[in-house]
Amino acid sequence: MHTSSNIIGDTLAILRDTFAGPTYAYPDSGTFEMPNWKFEDVISAEQLVAHVREWRIDGVSTIGGCCGLKPDHIRALEVLG
Repeated sequence: MHTSSNIIGDTLAILRDTFAGPTYAYPDSGTFEMPNWKFEDVISAEQLVAHVREWRIDGVSTIGGCCGLKPDHIRALEVLG
């Protein structure tokens, strides 16, 4: 399930206490206000790269992108190899 990019790091720490299997991150950015998403405060591609660096340290093996993230966000991850 997609999760706000700002809290994935905290959720990974909790998950690691109870689960030793592979993990992935599927971040979103924006806010959901019934009945629609609003994309006014979307993180920058550079912010996503910084988050992903941390998530990889925490063992995340697969990264996706959901609501609010665009192809530019995913392309920016190329710097991580």
